[in-house]
Amino acid sequence: MSDCKPSPEGSPSMQIVCRYCGSHTVLRDVWASWDFEKQQWVLADSLDHAHCCDCDNETSVEEVPEGQPFVPVSREVTFVRVSKEED
Repeated sequence: MSDCKPSPEGSPSMQIVCRYCGSHTVLRDVWASWDFEKQQWVLADSLDHAHCCDCDNETSVEEVPEGQPFVPVSREVTFVRVSKEED
């Protein structure tokens, strides 16, 4: 059973996942401001920094439509040396 619910416009719900491992357990830095009338903190803005609790690394988040598979991006970088062959 999915926790995602359709949006009011009928578009598919989005899943927020870690770019590198695909986990849903990501945290995001945000600014919040105190709303005196509501007597609670309200979200003012979200910042670029994100952290994945599963791979325990800084990450960026990806929005994936519900039901769509997600292929994580590898953190490993491979350098390939290309040599020119002279005639």
